[in-house]
Amino acid sequence: MTDAPAGAMTEPIESDHELGRVVEDVVGAAIVDRVWVLFLDRERRVLPTLLPVDGFRLGDPLTNGEVRALIRVADGVAATIDAAEAVVVWERVGGRRLLAGERVLVDRLTALFPLDGLVLRAQFLSHPLGVLKL
Repeated sequence: MTDAPAGAMTEPIESDHELGRVVEDVVGAAIVDRVWVLFLDRERRVLPTLLPVDGFRLGDPLTNGEVRALIRVADGVAATIDAAEAVVVWERVGGRRLLAGERVLVDRLTALFPLDGLVLRAQFLSHPLGVLKL
């Protein structure tokens, strides 16, 4: 776990556009392949905890069990910081369009949430040119 920048974390996030700007500020353009989880409280404010997870790449053919393991890790962190929502950011070096196998993983993650009450607020792709909401 790491702390997110303290910047615009005090105002509730009302739109996907605002959330995208936060993701751009916190994760930014892709430089490696990894997944990040940001957390929002019940008022939809970004919490100052950021979870980078290596070993889960957007292009990997992950099983449902592996995806559930990622969700369980996020849920465990969420429980300790009283988070209500998770934002998953797939940092991936490559183009801004998803390949078919990548879309399957994004859809699988959406289908397997929520776990123990943690809600998936959104997923984003961080690519070398910026951030895109999935």
